[in-house]
This record gives sequence, structure tokens and C-alpha cells, in this order.
Amino acid sequence: MTIWICATCGVEHPEAAEPPKSCLICEDERQWVPEEGQIWTTIEEQNEGDHTLLHHNPEPGLHQLNREPALGIGQWSYLVQTSAGKPPLGRAEPP
Repeated sequence: MTIWICATCGVEHPEAAEPPKSCLICEDERQWVPEEGQIWTTIEEQNEGDHTLLHHNPEPGLHQLNREPALGIGQWSYLVQTSAGKPPLGRAEPP
């Protein structure tokens, strides 16, 4: 099974043998989709390419992560570290 990634918006989709028929994010009328239609990639394909992980530390405890060239819309991931450590991966719940 493969985790499919929408190459347009960068959202990962659940594991499946074949890519999804569409991306729910890209189906939104406000989202742009390439003229040739939906394009899918995988983590394996991305790892085979010539990509560089970008890491910025703008202030203590704040990390910005991205890749170059960008995937999808080029959004950044943020990791915030506090005196209690860092939150678990996934959705962070307020205390």
C-alpha cells in the first residue's frame, strides 16, 4: 500500500493500492488544479528526487521546516518546543 500525496496542494491521503480519484482539498472551487488534471506523488518518489530539507530556527524553541524545491503550495511546517518539551506529533490539543 502507498501513501499518496497530492502534488498540487501537498496533502497526504490514506494508504491505498492506487491513487485517489481526486483530492478533497483541490476539489474546493478556490483551489487551483493543473490543466492536465490531478497529479500524485509518493514519499518514495520525493525521496528519490533532488530535494533539500530547509530548517530555520528564527528564535529559541521555534523551528521552521520546508523542502526545496517546494512540494504542493510550498507551505512550511512549524515545531514549537517549550520547557515541557515538544507536543506529540499530530493534532496539538490546548491544555
